[in-house]
Amino acid sequence: MKHLTQFILGLGVCLGISLSCAAAAPSDLLATHTAKGVACAQCHAEKKSQKAVNTSTCLTCHGSHEALAAKTKAKDPNPHFTHMGDMNCKECHNIHKPSVNQCATCHTIPMQVP
Repeated sequence: MKHLTQFILGLGVCLGISLSCAAAAPSDLLATHTAKGVACAQCHAEKKSQKAVNTSTCLTCHGSHEALAAKTKAKDPNPHFTHMGDMNCKECHNIHKPSVNQCATCHTIPMQVP
């Protein structure tokens, strides 16, 4: 599904077709949300908005910071329970470009960030 989504978005860009979720380098997170039937407009208030989604929008579906920390408590270290406190989701997670392991900017912590 990931490759199909990337192909369709890439084809739309090449043909000059405006796709509301089109991006130069879609991430696995985009494919995951698309596969679950999440439409772009569910996160972007304006259907063709290219603005980054704020954390409160993410938390409407994913729960509170505390709920996220509970969901990822088996991970060592827990990426949602850190000395950095409650961070903005977009500090690590990206939909339209690869996500970032923010922990690795200071620490040697290998982590796959969806």
